[in-house]
Amino acid sequence: MNRKGLGNFGFNLYNLKIIFSTFLLFVVLGCSSGGFDKPILPPETPAPAVTETPVEESKLRWEDNFEGSDLNLDNWTFDLGRGGWGNQELQNYTRANHSVKDGMLVIETISSGPRRYTSTRIKTQGLQEFQYGRIEARIKLPEGEGMWPAFWLLGANIEEVGWPACGEIDIMEYAGRAPGIFQNAIHTPSGNGGEASSKSTKDQNLEGRFHVYAVNWTSQSIDFYFDDKLTYKYSPTNKSNENYPFNKPMFIILNNAVGGTFGGPVGEDVEFPQEMIVDYVRVYDPD
Repeated sequence: MNRKGLGNFGFNLYNLKIIFSTFLLFVVLGCSSGGFDKPILPPETPAPAVTETPVEESKLRWEDNFEGSDLNLDNWTFDLGRGGWGNQELQNYTRANHSVKDGMLVIETISSGPRRYTSTRIKTQGLQEFQYGRIEARIKLPEGEGMWPAFWLLGANIEEVGWPACGEIDIMEYAGRAPGIFQNAIHTPSGNGGEASSKSTKDQNLEGRFHVYAVNWTSQSIDFYFDDKLTYKYSPTNKSNENYPFNKPMFIILNNAVGGTFGGPVGEDVEFPQEMIVDYVRVYDPD
């Protein structure tokens, strides 16, 4: 879910150069997708039925089970505002579009008219940052054309080096215009936006149910899992800061965007409010 981090980090000269250069590139190439994310493609093959060994509870480093009635502000802070977030998104992020109840985080996306939407985006930046290990969340997705929920990581050094130098790991992003398909993606200086490394996975029971989305992240590879089945492995042979800027801390983001280059137009029959429900987020020590 590239450049989503730019909306709240300020447009310094470095970021302006990136955006201007990217704009010129897309004008020259005449990109038909109308944005920066790869279009959603049907998976080439079903996800391999590889089951990971269950993680021992003794390796649990950090978790948020969303207990009580308020978001734990020792773990999370908010991204706020509108402005497209680098992806032509339509929503305005507020604090008001979330709740904690029955042991769940609920991100509620509301429509107040055509192209007028509010939602919530939370992150652990500056509070809980991690390097390596298994990072997972149990999530029930919203549905409908234009919905764009995501569970992802950004490099904690984004304010110093900008995007994509900070690196981005999209553990899960989903576009409601492509039912039954979610995407894993990696954004690096050598491959980002439409050139990102990514894999789409199809599951006929994706919508309407909770599923666990996870990565196992080491200094050598990033393995993506869906309900403990391996879906994608990223491990460039000759690693550098250009293709593997992941040997440093990162922070977690949860959000539901609306529209944009990946989410696409909002369907006329989408019923609001839409809810992205998160049961828990957990981080385990690396093996």
